[in-house]
Amino acid sequence: MPEPRLVLVGPSPGLTDRAAVLGIDAFVVTSPEKLAGSAPAAAPALVLDYVRDPLLVPLVQAAHERTPFRACVSTTEDGLLPAARLDEALELDWVSVETVEAMRDKVRMRERLAWAGLSPVATRLCRSVEDVEELAAEVGLPLVLKPPDGMASEGVQLVSSVADAEAAISAAGGPLLAEEFLDGPELSVESFSFHGRHVVLAVTEKTVLGRGRGRFVEVGHALPARLAEEARAEVVRVVGEVLDALGLAEGAAHTEIKLTPAGVRVIETHNRPGGDHILELVRLVTDVDLDELTLRWAAGTVAALEEPVPTRGAAAIRFLVPPPGRVESVAGADSLAGTAGVAAVEVSVRPGDELREVLSSTDRSGHVLCVGDDVPEAIERCARALKRIAIGSARAEPARALVPA
Repeated sequence: MPEPRLVLVGPSPGLTDRAAVLGIDAFVVTSPEKLAGSAPAAAPALVLDYVRDPLLVPLVQAAHERTPFRACVSTTEDGLLPAARLDEALELDWVSVETVEAMRDKVRMRERLAWAGLSPVATRLCRSVEDVEELAAEVGLPLVLKPPDGMASEGVQLVSSVADAEAAISAAGGPLLAEEFLDGPELSVESFSFHGRHVVLAVTEKTVLGRGRGRFVEVGHALPARLAEEARAEVVRVVGEVLDALGLAEGAAHTEIKLTPAGVRVIETHNRPGGDHILELVRLVTDVDLDELTLRWAAGTVAALEEPVPTRGAAAIRFLVPPPGRVESVAGADSLAGTAGVAAVEVSVRPGDELREVLSSTDRSGHVLCVGDDVPEAIERCARALKRIAIGSARAEPARALVPA
């Protein structure tokens, strides 16, 4: 039997190697910048600007006519829409362009959910401070402002006055989406869809740099989230209805929500696995490898998962968020090797680097990832590990991360 063939668009490093181990023939579509990390010499590769180059579809179509593909897949943000365009052009049943666009465009997502009567959130696309004032008159302040198609918490901010909103719109250089501030714990939901049946793999707690700094940068995750059975059931129900409304039938999804006094409210959702090493947290607790599941389901070599997905213990990650300054020394990370419960440590800054104010996920300086019998133990192990890492700088105290009680 011939190996199943998949097109992998803009794959993350190592994904093509994983496909080879699984006996999947991967045709890699990548960019010159990603080539070194995503396309080993043994894999066929099409190297071009897959987001903008009009040759993408005809070139992949020609390869498909020679030896057909089962699906065109991406697990990275910039590859999702090109993969969907290829699937539609090749008439392959994976994720549609309409679904990807509805998930990436926050305005379109809100419109679709409002039409379906799901997760009501007051929102407005604002091109001027007058637009913000109109929404503030309806729901009050503060409001959350964000780019309509942003990611990695880039540009997301809380504004408590019209003057703050005016400054944000002026700095953005384009329209911003304004939404009512949703109060309550923030969670993310990792799911996988099998022919339209959505299986929740994990619900994850989030820790963010929140209202005190006017930003929403994630500095920690832990799973499984500490929820009452009824609350978790409501989360699962709402997320399933949201994915149905947006038309997702196949593959991974990462959905961010808040548990507000009025019920579950969706912040955003994406048809890909979550970032921030959430894949590793999920694997440690459920034994489900989302990259492998994506490849095998698209290739038709694995059966659909059943619910509930078994779990074992807990896992947590905390990020290093030192204050601004020039790095003079980094110490302590090596001492964590072999420490009970510490699964991974990474410090991404070196002496001489400039530490910026943490305004997006890309401004963080590393992480520690720990496991435990339960979430409090995993979080406590992260806290102890962080205390052993010191990032000395000209104007900073040793680095730390925010850890909930």
